[in-house]
Amino acid sequence: MEATVIKIENLQKRFGDFQALQNISIELEKGKIYGLIGQSGSGKSTLLRCINGLIPYDEGSLTVDGLEVSSLSGKALRQFRRKIGMIFQSFSLLNRLTIYENIALPMKCWGYSKSEIDKRVTELLEMVHIPEKRNSYPRELSGGQKQRVAIARALAMNPEILLCDEATSALDPSIAEKIMELLVEINRKLGITVIIVTHQFSIVRRYCEEVFILENGRVSASGKCTEIFLDPPPALQAIMGKIDVLSLPATGKNIHIVLPSGEQSATLLSEMSKKINVSYRILSAEQEQFAFEKLFSLFINVEDEDFARTISYLDDNHISWTMKEAV
Repeated sequence: MEATVIKIENLQKRFGDFQALQNISIELEKGKIYGLIGQSGSGKSTLLRCINGLIPYDEGSLTVDGLEVSSLSGKALRQFRRKIGMIFQSFSLLNRLTIYENIALPMKCWGYSKSEIDKRVTELLEMVHIPEKRNSYPRELSGGQKQRVAIARALAMNPEILLCDEATSALDPSIAEKIMELLVEINRKLGITVIIVTHQFSIVRRYCEEVFILENGRVSASGKCTEIFLDPPPALQAIMGKIDVLSLPATGKNIHIVLPSGEQSATLLSEMSKKINVSYRILSAEQEQFAFEKLFSLFINVEDEDFARTISYLDDNHISWTMKEAV
């Protein structure tokens, strides 16, 4: 198990009479990619800004690498913020500066030498795959290229954590996918912890390992992306609005089965009726792509008298299942 990099306990944040964060308690492990989703006003951006020390919290504890953020001020707080990079939807590049100068800006502010800056900027331009844009200006770049520059600038100070606040929302879907592939590449190369705030559920499903759902300033659901999206909790359904609900039979027993993608998994089910003499109907079957795996999601219906033998077979073969009521 990886070490905990961010630990939050009973975090509270108010703006006047408005309770923006209520009893937030989560732990994030080093080197993982996390998704943070919720409706507008649920507290996502406020939580990010508490993590990087941009705004103070009122109660509770928030530690990053064991440091209590609220205890930091002055030079200590500025040093702490070097550990955390941040990218935004709007890119926030300075149009009067070249791409090189935009990326170099944080290092220049911290007094790095010209040779150190040049070496680091050159490395980062290669890392985000736009070395040829070194002397260009932001107005000459596409949206995707601008976000690559913003990512490079956020990495300039070698942070341990990268916060992404709607970083792909202004981009076309195909460009957003490429930016996320770049973030995954950086995550794997540097071991950096990435937290992504987004309304794009396809991004969370495909690239995040775990997800937290905020609702009215509270964490209303959390877990692995596979668990959250294969069996959506009410909080996720509320964010997504109307989603397709499979019409399940009122008779018999409905079982939701999740299988790892592969021929062996399909064979297990096809052999079930032969081995335990059970007939079943497949109500739905689709392949789901998640961060590090493809899974088959199936709904089957069996007769009441066959239910016990069916779940015993599934358990014996280590197949994940849940029973579903008719909707």
